[in-house]
Amino acid sequence: MKDIPHSPFHDRRPPTLLTSSEDGRGMAAPPTLGKHTMWEAVPPGDSWAGHGGQRKSTALQRPRRSPVPGIGQTVWVFNQGLWANNPISVQVLGICSALAVTNRLANALVMAAALLFVGVASSLFVSLLREATPRRIRMIAEVMIIATFVVVFDQLLKAFYWDMSKQLGPYVGLIITNCIIMGRAEAFASHNPPFISALDGAANGIGYGIVLALVASLRELLGSGTLLGYPVLSADWYTPNQLLVLAPGAFLTLAFLIALFNAVHPTGDERRPT
Repeated sequence: MKDIPHSPFHDRRPPTLLTSSEDGRGMAAPPTLGKHTMWEAVPPGDSWAGHGGQRKSTALQRPRRSPVPGIGQTVWVFNQGLWANNPISVQVLGICSALAVTNRLANALVMAAALLFVGVASSLFVSLLREATPRRIRMIAEVMIIATFVVVFDQLLKAFYWDMSKQLGPYVGLIITNCIIMGRAEAFASHNPPFISALDGAANGIGYGIVLALVASLRELLGSGTLLGYPVLSADWYTPNQLLVLAPGAFLTLAFLIALFNAVHPTGDERRPT
């Protein structure tokens, strides 16, 4: 029997496997932590054997409990989004926007604000509607919820910051299909209470924004000698590196940051002794 990785949502006891006949995956029901029970999917290869050969399902029997998490859960969720499971540096998601809008720090900050707003709002509403959403149309409902908040932010940006809206072009609209937003809605918000789901959306949005800000700061500073449009490196002694404001510079800068993150925080097979 395989053990579950330790987190505030699990203890060392084997979880109960919920079964039905809908599909071939299994769900682990972790024990209750205080007033809350958190649910996480078990990959097909990690499901527990037995149950008379029944086919296992991802269908959840969600408990009705208080939506306010404990301090341990809050810290764990924020640590996952900001550091341990950062959407860009660890999962390597949302790379399109990370490369396209980071030639200026101002662009990156607005894009990060857009994803943070959409991530929190969509995770909250997906969680609130999780009991009322039929399983067959869950993904469609999630896309509609995400698209609603993307349109709201895009219209506000056009109304109050038209120049930035023109610079970002289609990338705000493409948040609708962003892997980070869709992934957190499907994998976390649809299985957890509203408050902790909103925290998860905020943590991943902030983690995404931090990486975008780092990439944009390096590219703008070394490529143009400015930050937020203000001169920092004088043209009298510094020659801007034009490569960094071009597409190859975005790839190189992001690759350097991911390599640095992996050196500081090894993940996966890198943790295993040889």
